[in-house]
Amino acid sequence: MLGSSFGGVLTVLALGEDNALRAGVSFAGPSMTWPDAPALQRAMLAAVAAGQAPLFLAQAFNDNSLAPTYTIGAELARLGRTHETRVYPAIGEGPGGGHGMFGTGVELLRQDVESFLARSLARVHQPSAPPVGFLGPGRGRQPGVPACHSSADPQLQRRPRLPQQR
Repeated sequence: MLGSSFGGVLTVLALGEDNALRAGVSFAGPSMTWPDAPALQRAMLAAVAAGQAPLFLAQAFNDNSLAPTYTIGAELARLGRTHETRVYPAIGEGPGGGHGMFGTGVELLRQDVESFLARSLARVHQPSAPPVGFLGPGRGRQPGVPACHSSADPQLQRRPRLPQQR
């Protein structure tokens, strides 16, 4: 299952409810609502705890807030669940412009998503395979901008923030 923005929220929530889903991809998740929606935060973290399918979380560096991707990724890492957490270089114009990454950054993230899905869907038949948290940098790294991070990386709290980020 794949979704962008609110569709990314629905993807995470569905993975917590439907064990028949084999993998999920969430682009830009609830970046616009996360800071002001504690009930949504709790629901998504509960879904992450309940679900078993591998999850790919992706955002552009200049999305509204990277907090949902980092928070959900950290929870997946804590649970030892198969996932990838990726933050790509800025896409589009200005702060918040990266929220449309699914439509404007396809060439930047396509190979990462395809690779994740291929590995994740193969894992369904290999239950003893260890969980994966981070598999390397995203494509198109810009100087001075972290391309992507592991949700288990202790450096996460020190990543640079955009001035208008909440």
